[in-house]
Amino acid sequence: MSETDYSDGLGKDFCFYLRDNQAYYINAWSKMAYRHSGYSWNWADFWFGWAWLGYRKNYIPALIILGVELLLYLKFSYAAAIIVVSFIHFILGLFANRLYCLKCISVISRPELLNLQDDARHLILSQKGGTSWLPVIVFSALWIYITIQVGV
Repeated sequence: MSETDYSDGLGKDFCFYLRDNQAYYINAWSKMAYRHSGYSWNWADFWFGWAWLGYRKNYIPALIILGVELLLYLKFSYAAAIIVVSFIHFILGLFANRLYCLKCISVISRPELLNLQDDARHLILSQKGGTSWLPVIVFSALWIYITIQVGV
């Protein structure tokens, strides 16, 4: 099932939730903990921003970033919007791994999951976690629709 073998329950829970790129995220989070740091670089989120957040099922932050970017493009010149959006993507690149770690912890530590048998908990975690292209497609369609409607 997993790219990385963890003998403790929490490690297994993380693996079932992550499903894809387990080694990358466990390694990034371990380095952050070792350095007592709240950041580590994530190229995917730097380049893709809200799309990466949606792909990793971080829907609320994805919609917030999408909305902020749309507002920037609607209210400011294209050049000014690009500068601010680039800064936002830089910040996302720095803090995406932490944001995703916090999301994983919040799902894994839900009280209703803690009392379940391992098999049931792992099934639910694998359904709630992982990745999905559907939000990327839906959010991209929303972006395209809004920009066409307002003529950006």
